[in-house]
Amino acid sequence: MTANGEDRRITVYAVSIAVAWTIIIGGFFAAGVIHAKHETAERSRSDAWASIGKDVAFRQWIAKHGGVYVPITGETPSNPNLSHIPERDINTPSGKKLTLMNPAYALRQMMDDFSGLYGIRGHLTSLKPMREQNAPDEWEKKALLQFEKGVKEMSEISSINGKPYLRAMRPFITEKSCLKCHGSQGYKEGDVRGGISVSVPMEPYFKDERSEINLIVLTYGGTWVMVLAAISLVSQRIRRHVSSRRKAEAEVEYYTDRNRMILEAAGEGIIGLDSDGKQIFVNPSAAAMLGYTPEELINRKSHAIWHHTRPDGRHYLEEDCPMCRSYQKGEVVRETEVFWRKDGSSFPVEYTVTPIMQGNTIAGAVITFEDITGRRMADEALRRSEGSLKEAQRIAHIGNWELDLVSNVLTWSDEIYRIFEVDPEKFGASYEIFLDAIHPDDRDFVNKAYNDSLMNRTPYTIVHRLLMKDGRVKYVGERCETEYDPEGKPMRSIGTVQDITEQKKLEEQLRQAQKMEVVGQLAGGIAHDFNNILSAIIGYGSLTQMKMRPDDPLKSNVEQILEAADRAAQLTHSLLAFSRKQTLNMKPVDLNAVVRRVEKLLVRLIGEDIDFGTCLSTTALTVMADSGQVEQVLMNLATNARDAMPMGGILAIRTEKITIGSDFVKMHGCERPGEYALVSVTDTGIGMDAETQKKIFEPFFTTKELGRGTGLGLAMVYGIIQQHGGSLSVYSEPGRGTTFRIYLPLAAQAAAEEKQVGPGEQPVKGTETILLAEDDEPLRRLATSVLEEYGYTVIAAVDGEDAVGKFKENRDKIGLLIFDLVMPNKNGKDAYEEIRLISPDMKIIFSSGYTPDILRGKISLGDEVSIIFKPFSPLELLRKVRSVLDQKKA
Repeated sequence: MTANGEDRRITVYAVSIAVAWTIIIGGFFAAGVIHAKHETAERSRSDAWASIGKDVAFRQWIAKHGGVYVPITGETPSNPNLSHIPERDINTPSGKKLTLMNPAYALRQMMDDFSGLYGIRGHLTSLKPMREQNAPDEWEKKALLQFEKGVKEMSEISSINGKPYLRAMRPFITEKSCLKCHGSQGYKEGDVRGGISVSVPMEPYFKDERSEINLIVLTYGGTWVMVLAAISLVSQRIRRHVSSRRKAEAEVEYYTDRNRMILEAAGEGIIGLDSDGKQIFVNPSAAAMLGYTPEELINRKSHAIWHHTRPDGRHYLEEDCPMCRSYQKGEVVRETEVFWRKDGSSFPVEYTVTPIMQGNTIAGAVITFEDITGRRMADEALRRSEGSLKEAQRIAHIGNWELDLVSNVLTWSDEIYRIFEVDPEKFGASYEIFLDAIHPDDRDFVNKAYNDSLMNRTPYTIVHRLLMKDGRVKYVGERCETEYDPEGKPMRSIGTVQDITEQKKLEEQLRQAQKMEVVGQLAGGIAHDFNNILSAIIGYGSLTQMKMRPDDPLKSNVEQILEAADRAAQLTHSLLAFSRKQTLNMKPVDLNAVVRRVEKLLVRLIGEDIDFGTCLSTTALTVMADSGQVEQVLMNLATNARDAMPMGGILAIRTEKITIGSDFVKMHGCERPGEYALVSVTDTGIGMDAETQKKIFEPFFTTKELGRGTGLGLAMVYGIIQQHGGSLSVYSEPGRGTTFRIYLPLAAQAAAEEKQVGPGEQPVKGTETILLAEDDEPLRRLATSVLEEYGYTVIAAVDGEDAVGKFKENRDKIGLLIFDLVMPNKNGKDAYEEIRLISPDMKIIFSSGYTPDILRGKISLGDEVSIIFKPFSPLELLRKVRSVLDQKKA
């Protein structure tokens, strides 16, 4: 702005302030005058009401005493309006004549006698005056009319004989005492009879008012003049100050221009800041790097424009900014950060901030900076390469190492530290310490492989184990190459280590799955035929038992046959469950009850030369389990224990309740931490070494001589426990016996009470005709014999095709079909579907030697179809037949 422009602006400001001050003082003056006039009106009105109040009090006093007697004179003659009062005029004992004055007569006479006192005029008036002198003037008449309308008082400033008066008036209300004189005028008690008016001269009050207004004029006028003078003086002083400042600015501008010419030639970015962090100088290099023109940056805070955000995108608080520390605290700052361009992009810089000192005062700071994008890109490319390598190593679980054979310093990548589970800060990098992390059984192997590589000058690839601090074992694959100097001396070995533990586990799981598949195929293949055989054994055995007398000496032999057949059926069931070919019948069972139930059987199984005992928990151990499968587990473990003690020994089963934590779950493979039932089966047999223990749960692995074992017993135990969500561990030492520990999770609900299965009621005989289709001849003859013995007529067919033909021949006789599902020529389901076309309501019972799981994979049946699974007893068959036939009748 030019000098003239600043002078004009100062003048405009001064005049504006003077005008504003004049308006303000005028307002105060007007308010003072209004207040003075208001005070005048209030004082005069107050005096008028006081005068009226005095007259009313005087009148009420006289009325209170019924009037007063005064001497009769020319000025106080007898009141002719009281002539009707006998005692209006009386004589005193001294002969003095007195006359009675009523309140109105006395008040009127007082007003007439003292009308000029204090300048206040009083007048007693009425619209019905008894004296002409009491007639109202125009103002009083108007007031009296208002009183009759209910108005309580009237006041107004008006002119009397050309002079201002305050006229005030209040009404007279007719009282009982007033009726002595005014009753004849028709007034009643409570009527407005007239009023008292006063006229107060206003001149004395106006005089006081003028004096007060004059004082206000002097006070505010003087103040107004003084402030205007002060405004004028201040504006002159500001003009002088501005003039001095302009001279100083001209000098500064001269030196600034000269310095700017020097700084603009610099290639680095240079920015000058004042003590508030505002940019007071920006050279072209700085502006170009930031994407602004110098004018866009001047007088703006640097931090808010191009240093507001950290490199990671977080907001940069000004109090945390290193640049701000320089011009705030006087520190020299050197940093590598990012600056932000006008277009929102950022670029890396190295900058130095140096404070500008004026004596002990920080006047600002100078920032010099350099764009290091090129250098940063090279560094970033290197870091990305290193990061990609580390990430690739992490994903592949492969790390690299380097051994300086001159200094014996071993360097590992981050992934090797993770594989070996060691702290980089605590790891002493040497080849010897590396060997200490290797499994003790593999150290010699690894050391020999490395030494052979050095000797033969060839790379090597090996697989070995690592032993973790918590006892876990890891498998790693290692590769190594060595570099040699020209003389053939080894200088540096480099290599890789890959964690292949998961790969090993997957390979082991694959082998296990393949073995399980073999077992499953074997179990599924033999289940049908084996169950047919068992059905015949159980059927004929049961028929024989049913026909024997209770004291028959051969009855126990038949019971042993049936018991063995039942165990054989259970073994088939266990094999199928183990190989996932049959679903377990899971329900809450008391583990102690299962042990008690199998105890007697185990005593017979293990023989008399082995001491057998149990120690059961006093607390009920309820688990979700298939009790038959748990019994099979105990039988298999007891059998193994018996075979491990050929010279006799001790076998003990112990149950208890335990709580296991997450570390145990991680190590032993249980489903979850919490409360478990623990079953320990301990023997004092020959024991096992570590290598044998690793293989005992593999299908077909056995240490027994040919013919003594199949290698499936412990594999079945392991599979069954896994299906129960539990865990199985073994501890053994050669010559010191073996302990198997079974962990099963405790169930929340109580064990269901198992019903004892007895012979029950004898099946009801029947007379219906049954078409039986069964391709196994012994089983077909057995079923025919059982059904015919109980009154049924049986038509037997050898397969589905034969059954359809015989149904067509005898369809009016047949009441029920019993079809084996899997038969040659035509299976049971297809035969049934063909028969249904002939007789839609025909009832059927399917039979099968396959388990439900296997059967679902072969034939699709509806949920409402009746089916009986082999092996079954004659009683089961008869009850099933009767049940289906009775359903038909219903």
